[in-house]
Formats: sequence, C-alpha cells, structure tokens
Amino acid sequence: NLRLPTALGAVLPAAYAPESFIAGDLNAGGPNAGGPNGGGPMLIAGPGGWRDFYPALVAGNLARQGFPAQSFAFDLPEIHAVKFDNLATGLARLFDRAEVRERVGKQIAVRLNGAGRVGLPAVLGLDAHPAAWQHLQELIGVPVFEIPTLPPSVPGIRLFNAFKVALGRAGVMPLFNMPVARGLVDGRRVTGIAVTNVVRETIYRGQSLILATGGLYGGGITSDPAGALAEAVLGLPVHGGLPFDAWFGQALLGTEHPIHRAGILVNREMQPVDRAGEPLYENARIAGRLVAGYGGVSEGSTEGAWLATAARAVSSLLA
Repeated sequence: NLRLPTALGAVLPAAYAPESFIAGDLNAGGPNAGGPNGGGPMLIAGPGGWRDFYPALVAGNLARQGFPAQSFAFDLPEIHAVKFDNLATGLARLFDRAEVRERVGKQIAVRLNGAGRVGLPAVLGLDAHPAAWQHLQELIGVPVFEIPTLPPSVPGIRLFNAFKVALGRAGVMPLFNMPVARGLVDGRRVTGIAVTNVVRETIYRGQSLILATGGLYGGGITSDPAGALAEAVLGLPVHGGLPFDAWFGQALLGTEHPIHRAGILVNREMQPVDRAGEPLYENARIAGRLVAGYGGVSEGSTEGAWLATAARAVSSLLA
C-alpha cells in the first residue's frame, strides 16, 4: 500500500490513488523513496488565507512523525474576491488557467529550500487536469503531489466525470437523483425497478440487476425506531442486525462496531442468498457496502471492497 498524507498531516494507507497523489508516498521503499522515512524532504504549499487547507498544520504534523516537511503559503489574490467560489472546486477552476499556474509555480520554485517534492491541496485543475498538474511540475522543477481536502472532492469530481463520459461511449444511460422505490420480481427473477419522480412512477425493465445501494449510511439499508433493519429495494433479509441497545458504545469510528458488518449474505457469484446459502434471485447481484460480513471501517478496506465486489458481480453476470 501507498502511505499518503492527509490535510491534517496524518498518514493513511491506499492501495491505489490518482497519479497526481503518488509523489506523496511516505513509504521508505515507495516509488519516491530517498529519505529515512520515504520520499525525502517535502514542501507543503497552499494559498494563504484559504479556509480549507493549512500548509503549516500539515507540515508540522508530518514533521512530528519523522517526515521532513516545511510549509509555504503562496499568494493567490483571486480567492479574496467577493464573488469567488471559495470551495475546492473554485480553486480547481483557477488552476485550469495557465497564467494562474505560472504565478503560483514561480512563487513555489524559489521557496524549495532543498525540498525534493511539493505537496499541494487537491485542486490542480478540474477540466484541464492532468495537464495542469504536469505543467506545474515543470514550472517548479520537482515532483508535485496532491493532498485531499474537505468536500467537495475535486479528485472525486474528476473521476465522476471520467466515468460519465466512458458510460456514455458504452451506451449506458445514467439517471441521477431518481430514487428507486421498489424492485419488480417474478418468482426467483428480478424483472425491473420502479423509479419515482415528481409526476409518476416510471418502470425500467432489465435482464439482470446489480444492487449497490449502500448500507445504513447510504440508504440501502433502513432501520425503524426499534432498530430492525430492512433492505430498501427488494426487501432482502438483512444479516447482522443487533438489539437496539447494542447500537450504542464508546466509539462509532476507529473501532470494530458490529453494526458495520450488517448487510446481505451473498455467494461466490454475489447472488443474494438465505441463511442456507440458497440464491433468492437468480439474476440479481449485490455489490459494495450492502454486502454483509466485512468491517470496512476498522479494516481500512471500504473502497477496495466496493470495487472488488462490483467487479465480481459484473464478471458473474457476463460469464
């Protein structure tokens, strides 16, 4: 795994990351190894006065953990304009502009002070990324890496836009902000879904269904005031429910809370199954957080499990 810095100067593992994050790897044996703790000295830079990223905080916390780091707040007057979109997306659109990158790059290049790489908030272009990232590296003269900031996530928006384009080329029709009210079934087969809108219910038919609606946080699993859990679309049995008083403990995050393992039991083909292992619907597959039995929060495996189960569900249907 890569070990990447956060906007608080903490270090988190990641099996995969965007290319613009890789130079921030803190592993001693990582792709940018060079110092005793991996990668060598770094300069953490960000726009002075921006509310969502504090270079001195990041560098200070990294240095306390043994990673040589210094900080620099560069001047970016546009962020102080009255009508400026002072979120990460607003800064990313600024970095889409070559003249902004040139001004910033010049300021950072003269403040390296021996740093072999530069960390910046993850705002290095929205529509023009990765060209903006490459251009900034050329201007500064050392590898540049991005550090995730508070939402909205610019790297997430980039990924979303890339998926949307790819799905369109593949002939897939995405439907946004249209909640699925229920699934339509005929015996042991799912025949379609009913989607609600402001006017009426619309039916979409299909030969198969991959259900990836999320867990308790995502809305794929609901709970009543007594703590009973229910799957929201097909009414599938939820495994791993707890008596309501067992939902409460000293900590929700950072420790293994049993409620995080609640979900739908599946077989190797990702079909939903009953407790005896018999498939409930032949042409349905379950993916992501809806799957029962793994502790993504405590394991640090959340996104990896989502991707792995989705890939397995698709390959099973295509087999």
